[in-house]
Amino acid sequence: MTINWFIEKFDTLDSTQSYLKNLCVNEPSTKSGLVIHANSQTRGYGRQNRTWVQGEKNLYFSFLLPKWDIIPLGNLSILTGLSLAQTIKSYEISPSLQIKWPNDILIDGKKCAGILIEICANSLIIGIGVNTHSSPLSYTSSLNTYVKDTIINDDLLQKFLAIFNENITHLEEHGFKYIRAEWLKHSFEQNTKMSVKIGDNILAGAFQTIDNNGSLVLLCGQTNQRQTITAGDVFISE
Repeated sequence: MTINWFIEKFDTLDSTQSYLKNLCVNEPSTKSGLVIHANSQTRGYGRQNRTWVQGEKNLYFSFLLPKWDIIPLGNLSILTGLSLAQTIKSYEISPSLQIKWPNDILIDGKKCAGILIEICANSLIIGIGVNTHSSPLSYTSSLNTYVKDTIINDDLLQKFLAIFNENITHLEEHGFKYIRAEWLKHSFEQNTKMSVKIGDNILAGAFQTIDNNGSLVLLCGQTNQRQTITAGDVFISE
C-alpha cells in the first residue's frame, strides 16, 4: 500500500487538525493523503482536547487516511509513533530517544513530539506536533538543541511521510510483528516503573511490553497481576 501524499501549506491556522475535521464534514469527497502543514497554530490541541502550547518555528501538520478495517487503531497508533521516532533518529540525535506509550517522543527524557489520532466519518485524521526549534515548556525539549545541522521543517515532514509509507506497506504485507518489535526497541526497558492515569484512577506497575493490538501491558501490585491498558496517560516513575 502506497499513500499518495499532497501537501497544502498555510502560514497560520487555528489548528491543522480542526481544518481537516471541517473538510471531512463539509467536503466528504476530500481524498486520503491530504497533508495540512501550518507554520503556526492559534488553537492547537492534543489528546482529551488539551491545549498544545505552541513554540516558535516548530512543525505542525495533520494528514487524512481512510478508516481501514484491516488495521486496528492501536496498531496504527504504534506505527505512527515508530515512524516519527525513526524520522527523528535519522538526524543522528545524540541523547537517548524513547517512545512513551502510545506515541509520545522523548529526547533526553523530555517530550519533543506528540501525536493525536481522531476518527471523522469514514476517515482517520492524524495530527503531529514536533518541537524542532523551540521547547515552550520546562518538561519539553527541542530537536535543534541536539543536532549538528539545523533541522528544516519541510525536510522532516517529507522524511516522515516516506517512512510512514514504508511502515504501512510492511504492516500490510507482513503483519504487526515487525512494527511491534521495532517500537519496543525505542521504548523503555522492561520492568521500568510507570503509572497510568485512566479517568480519575491511577494504576501503577512495571512496564512489560505491548501486545498485538498495541495495548500497554504492565505487571501491577505485590502479586504482579498482568494488566492490559488500551487508553490512558503514562507517567514514568522516578
